Amino acid sequence: MIRGLTAGEVALAREVFGDSLDHRAIRLFPAPRPLDRAFVPGRWFGRDWIVWPKAALANDLSAAPLRLQALLVHELTHVWQAQRGVNLLLAKIRAGDS
Repeated sequence: MIRGLTAGEVALAREVFGDSLDHRAIRLFPAPRPLDRAFVPGRWFGRDWIVWPKAALANDLSAAPLRLQALLVHELTHVWQAQRGVNLLLAKIRAGDS
């Protein structure tokens, strides 16, 4: 089920980003296989999407193991970049990532 951030996830995001991240626009999209890693496709339909492997999407990632919390913060960093006008696809191409 597509969902917004939980109160715990918002609190975790605020520890890192303060008030500079618009958490209300973020949606977590549980992706079926073969999508087996989290990624941010960018802003679509007025929302900032984080695609997350369905099997690993906890009800509250702030209470999940530390590695999943770190992954959430990593993906939120990409959302933060996109909210500041960074074109994520172009940035990835320029960085030489595959």
